[in-house]
Amino acid sequence: MALEVTSKANSDGTLSFKTRDGKYLSAWPDAPHLRLMPHNQDWEHWDLQAVLCDGMWYSLKSRHFGRYLCSGNDGCTFALQPKADTWERFALE
Repeated sequence: MALEVTSKANSDGTLSFKTRDGKYLSAWPDAPHLRLMPHNQDWEHWDLQAVLCDGMWYSLKSRHFGRYLCSGNDGCTFALQPKADTWERFALE
């Protein structure tokens, strides 16, 4: 099932994404960290590894949760990959 999110640019250079279930993701352009904030509470840091998938995609692996976030270099498309061979795409509003 796809996730629908709303994106916005922040003054500190990060991008935030809000999913319909009330979770927030914030990513830096250089992507050393991804933050998850459920229900507007405290931020939880995800320790990520960034890997270049190909010329257009960067894959970010959460060391704690084993999840993958793949970002297009256009900043418009992201994918959550719970398994190495199965991508779940979600579009940004």
